[in-house]
Amino acid sequence: MKIWNRPRGSGKTIRMLYASEYTGNNILVSTIERAHQLTMQAHQMHLNIPKVLCVNEFLDRHITKCSQGIIIDEAFDVLEAFLAI
Repeated sequence: MKIWNRPRGSGKTIRMLYASEYTGNNILVSTIERAHQLTMQAHQMHLNIPKVLCVNEFLDRHITKCSQGIIIDEAFDVLEAFLAI
């Protein structure tokens, strides 16, 4: 497990996108809007990343085990979204 705990604006999201492309791991975010934002950012950066999943998609697909792992963006927001369901 790696945790990137850095100040706002320090490049965490860019690191996460590069890590997703390199490892092939999906990214999990709290909302569909955030998933769309990250997908568009990766596209603008010409990165080939797997699907960015929001919490609802993750649960709807019954994804309980990812073959290589998963990258979580804004972990507190994702946890809050899980608890709100």
